[in-house]
Amino acid sequence: MKIKLIKYLSILGAFIALSTTTQANTTNWTGAVNEDWATAGNWSHGLPAVNDTAAINTGTVRITSATPVSLVTNRIIDVRQASTSFYMDGINTTLNNLIFMMESSGEVTNCVLSSSNFEITRDSSVVFRNSEYQVSTFYFYTGNLTLDGSDMRITTLNLKEMPNLTLQNSSNMYLSGGISYLGNLTIVDGGSFIANGSFSATSTSTLEFYLSSAESKIVANGISLQNGSTLSLFEGDEAFVGGESFDILDFNSIVGTFTTINTSTLAEGLSWDLSELYTRGVVSIAGEVIVIPEPSTYAAIFGALALALAIYRRRK
Repeated sequence: MKIKLIKYLSILGAFIALSTTTQANTTNWTGAVNEDWATAGNWSHGLPAVNDTAAINTGTVRITSATPVSLVTNRIIDVRQASTSFYMDGINTTLNNLIFMMESSGEVTNCVLSSSNFEITRDSSVVFRNSEYQVSTFYFYTGNLTLDGSDMRITTLNLKEMPNLTLQNSSNMYLSGGISYLGNLTIVDGGSFIANGSFSATSTSTLEFYLSSAESKIVANGISLQNGSTLSLFEGDEAFVGGESFDILDFNSIVGTFTTINTSTLAEGLSWDLSELYTRGVVSIAGEVIVIPEPSTYAAIFGALALALAIYRRRK
């Protein structure tokens, strides 16, 4: 009898546990009222609850500093339609167990965030402006990610296809381990891609640098340049002068060479010096700019000569 009682109590306890477990549901964004995440009337089944999936398949969604963090954390944000737009502005907190899945345009501005997973897929275009973002696992497919004056720290980066990453205005991406880079990596007027491991430029990767006085570089313990990899060098927002050097690759060891190197056309008298690219990771600008006078300058010179000749003849 005692054994049966224990058995029944165990079954009852399990039933109570199941009945009190938070069930994960999906609520769809309708935007029926406005663009505010925190407005219940914008959702098909009310505000997303804990563990719910917030499916955004239409319209524009905005999460602002006025949005209670409790309405965002511990959710799955699934933005899966190219016609949708997702904006987050002024959030400064840890968004525990938040999973982003982006397949559209999105912008994160003036935020300090931390979340568990971040996923960019297909033809999405996501921009982080003046923000900091720490993420455990980042799945990056064929979309476009731009860090503009922002830092992103990633524990695990999974590149699935050929994504496009742009670092600009002194943005930095920090990676805990190494990476085999598949797509395009562009650094514009200052920024760093820093891997605490090896960095491999694969046969499908292109590394682009728009160089200026702001430091632009890739940092890794070891760098591997596979057959088919491409390096492109351009003048940034400041005109080059002779004697400038740019440290674009920091490494303890390097293997291989770029199959293709593209360089922009320089001012008359200047040339690219790549002699230290594979030894120190440095590219330089050699020579001096040749100043070619404007046509008006020639006219002034010839006018002065003509006047001097006329005065000479008159005195003679």
